[in-house]
Amino acid sequence: MSGDPYALRRDGLSRALTPNELGRALYHLAKRRGFAGRAVEEKHDDADEKVAREDAQLLTSEIGSRTLGVLLAEQSKKRGRHHTRDMIHDEFDRLWNAQEPHHPVLGDPKFETRIRDLVFFQRPTFWRLNTLGHCQLCPKEKLEPKGSWKGQEWFVLEQLTKLRIAGGNSRPLSDAERSILLEVAHRQKNTGWNGVRKELRKLWRENEEPEDQQFNMEVSKAETGIKGNIVEIELRNLYGKIWDSHPRRDDIRHGIHHRLWTADYFQAGNSRVEIRRPEDATKHRQQAAMAMMRDWELTEEQANALAALRGGPGS
Repeated sequence: MSGDPYALRRDGLSRALTPNELGRALYHLAKRRGFAGRAVEEKHDDADEKVAREDAQLLTSEIGSRTLGVLLAEQSKKRGRHHTRDMIHDEFDRLWNAQEPHHPVLGDPKFETRIRDLVFFQRPTFWRLNTLGHCQLCPKEKLEPKGSWKGQEWFVLEQLTKLRIAGGNSRPLSDAERSILLEVAHRQKNTGWNGVRKELRKLWRENEEPEDQQFNMEVSKAETGIKGNIVEIELRNLYGKIWDSHPRRDDIRHGIHHRLWTADYFQAGNSRVEIRRPEDATKHRQQAAMAMMRDWELTEEQANALAALRGGPGS
């Protein structure tokens, strides 16, 4: 264990390593492999995650056609860089292939599988079912996922309920104003206050109201505008003009989250939910596409597009 593992990872691509040296290099790869990440892609606003992604992209450009080990062996500062699991997989493959002519045992598929599993095995990511909670209004019912169409719609309706016209005669939105802004929230992910005024200006003009009215959450700076129903917007963008008159529109709205959720997650026993591994999630997404094509009378292209939807909150 006294040798420089980075030098061994570099030299292993060009010379025969002794069994001990090769074991040292592979052991070091295993220790530095990092977290593989989740199969489910979700949007995050975490600043640290953004920095890590940007650093990994920079590191990828620095590596070029080399391996991560070769690059780090040439640098004095080796810690604190954010690499991806793909970089480790690539280096493992290239190191293994370079050493195979010198060590016949590396040509044994069973032996390779055993070592690869030891290096890359990762326990599944999960959470306890009892942390998900239940509805406060209907205690026997589970909480509505915020990534579902209903969950997104609840947030939209909540903000419209809280929204009031500011001023001395502060008032809630009228039914007509609410209807207009609900339609906006079904088409735009974010609408700033100037955009909200623009949408209501015609109605205000007809009612002989000022066209420059402000809103309570604008004055208090609690919000920068109104947020839309992400799921509805994704579906509307996918189907285009036919969405409003689609015969299975409500079935798709209310069913899409469950179908994609069960493709990405599964309940293990009575105590926890696990995130599926990437290859398993891909298979279940394909199965979900076939089921949606059958149940909702969709074309193959439409079903595959639905099955590929990602990015909204998945909880």
